[in-house]
Amino acid sequence: MLLLTACGNTVGGNATPTSATAGTSAPTTSAAAQPNPGNYPTTPRPPLGAAGELLVGSVLDAQRMAGYVTGPWEADPALIDGYPAGPMVLRAPAFLSSFVPKGVVDAAKRNTFVNGFATARAVKDQTILRNTVMRFPNAEMAAAASTEMNQAVLDEPVSGAPRTVVTIPGHPDAQASNYPFTPMERKVEWRANMTSFTPHGAYVLMQQAQSTDSLDAGVTLVAKTLDLQVPLIDQFTPASIRDFPTLPKDPSGQLARTLPLDAGDKIDIANATYDRRAELHFQGDPVTTTTLFDDTGVGVVTTARTSVIQAADAAGATKIVDEFARQIEASGATPSAPVPGVPGSRCLAIPSVGTYCVAAADRYAFEVPAAQTTAVAQMVAAQYLMLMAK
Repeated sequence: MLLLTACGNTVGGNATPTSATAGTSAPTTSAAAQPNPGNYPTTPRPPLGAAGELLVGSVLDAQRMAGYVTGPWEADPALIDGYPAGPMVLRAPAFLSSFVPKGVVDAAKRNTFVNGFATARAVKDQTILRNTVMRFPNAEMAAAASTEMNQAVLDEPVSGAPRTVVTIPGHPDAQASNYPFTPMERKVEWRANMTSFTPHGAYVLMQQAQSTDSLDAGVTLVAKTLDLQVPLIDQFTPASIRDFPTLPKDPSGQLARTLPLDAGDKIDIANATYDRRAELHFQGDPVTTTTLFDDTGVGVVTTARTSVIQAADAAGATKIVDEFARQIEASGATPSAPVPGVPGSRCLAIPSVGTYCVAAADRYAFEVPAAQTTAVAQMVAAQYLMLMAK
């Protein structure tokens, strides 16, 4: 189930259907309902080829990195609520500016930041964790960046309680500090408000942890995240920077069979192929969905205007449809009419968001959120026809 936050958007922009633009023709009626895709495409695109550009390849490799970034729910299973500025593909230092001080951004620039991935979750008014992996050209630059970033945080002006240096058990290379504060707009005291930087090879591992419980709770959360993140990023084999232009845009071929974004839409987290682990960053309940994906043999997930999930077989795809619909309904959505001509489709109306539909085509489950009911029905029909095309 996509982590929905606003009309047609997921956290991070995993799927980005908008108001009806390409497909607004009125639905047809007939004795035997047929899928009505409106003006949306119904045939797969030609092979998408290679990145062609350094920056495009950098984004592709950061998308691949997502599968090797520890999700906050892995450090604490309670951390499943969405939180701003996560998940995010980081194509440039400027993308860090939404959640770090300017001095940290400047340190990334000075040390030739390559790319990265950030993910964040929360328990409202209790705990927040953002975990970010940043890549640099080499270990020396990563170490320098880590030190400079930590110093930038220490130098950031604060009011009230002073910022203090914190030690992270089991991770002597981690440079961390804490600044407890109470936001003016809320009577919530964040006893832990930590930022930690750890150089690890060509990477800087950054955690930002907040807890209303205690500083120890924040320290424990950062330590647990690093316990998981260090060995996980060691499993990632990044592409050589010089090879970025040659990276395939569609390594599985499935993205060409995913309903495309409009030509002008440039969303780093979409137009993507994710593995099973990476896709969890975009799911509303990553803990439950971990088991679901394992049970159904999910291989790759592609995202553009829709999200297409490849299961091991048709039964697995149907199980994903049923579970995602259950999750959405449990969150307060109201079931609505299925899409004509798309067997087994499930649609739900989400207050203040729009309509969410999920359906299956053979071994593929797919999700479509949109602000307008007509648009979402047409996109479901188009995606179904595209996946069933021979």
